[in-house]
Amino acid sequence: MPTPPRAPATGPDSQAGADGDTAPATVCYLGAIGRSGSTLVSRVLGSLPGAVSVGELCWIWTYGVLRNRTCGCGQPFLECPFWTGVGQRAFGGWDGVDAGRANDLRRSVTRHRHTPELLVRPVGRFAHDVDEYVGLLGPLYRAISAESGGAVVIDNSKQPEVALVARQASGVDLRVLHLVRRSHGVAYSWTKHVARADKDGREMLRKSPAKVCAGWLSDNALFETMGRTGSPRLLVRYEDFVRAPRDATRDIAAFLDLTVTEEELPFEGPTSVRLATDHSVWGNPMRLQTGAIPLRPDEAWREGLSARDRRVVTALTWPGLLRYGYRD
Repeated sequence: MPTPPRAPATGPDSQAGADGDTAPATVCYLGAIGRSGSTLVSRVLGSLPGAVSVGELCWIWTYGVLRNRTCGCGQPFLECPFWTGVGQRAFGGWDGVDAGRANDLRRSVTRHRHTPELLVRPVGRFAHDVDEYVGLLGPLYRAISAESGGAVVIDNSKQPEVALVARQASGVDLRVLHLVRRSHGVAYSWTKHVARADKDGREMLRKSPAKVCAGWLSDNALFETMGRTGSPRLLVRYEDFVRAPRDATRDIAAFLDLTVTEEELPFEGPTSVRLATDHSVWGNPMRLQTGAIPLRPDEAWREGLSARDRRVVTALTWPGLLRYGYRD
């Protein structure tokens, strides 16, 4: 466990937040490569009693505190009563934390090249930076849980490096929901043109299938490693989730020690889920959708991915395809 940070101006990690929150927070960290359906899964889980979905929390400094982007509830982040309460609990208000410094730390300590150190033990200046950033995450997670009445925090940050840092925060019980989607579906999703209403219509980032495959293999391997090095981990395939959402959600709730009745599940029949408004700080544009959302396997890649790209994806990811049961 890292020692406490030595930079009080950025919000030191103690077992109590600014107004005395001491209860530990259970955090469900969705670990997945982007375009794996994690936004939908996180929002379904956030609809359960005793859970709160906050989207991709790692971007809170960038798109929340610094840029004041739209919260999932529709209000600007700094005007959202929920996040105002969180900031007050964690830091005595958002002006009590140096968000620019926090954002720089986030970028620095979660770079891919630092993964080996994060898996073993950071040293030197890097260790100090990790300690300082961990010192912000503990109060933040605990304040989110406290502000929502002690709920399990659903963090859809996805990135393995972020999870490796977050699991070091004191007063935080981090559990990894390892979400896997077939590599062909992920690769195809990264090729599509998707406009963002929350970024003035600018398109989401696109990547080549070969580049996506490298990330698919490495990210999944890292989340498996986390499960072998002390972090509770549950593997869920996205395709299984949308085919049998009730069963999958019950399994995840049990993993998180949430007791949920059949009537409390947010599903409408076998093929639809009703999503309520949440307080996601950032994520896929569907984070802003509410109401009934259809649930169905997305097999568009079978027609949309060229034969050449299908062969490339299969050749590069076949060990993982076999490991996770994708054999057709």
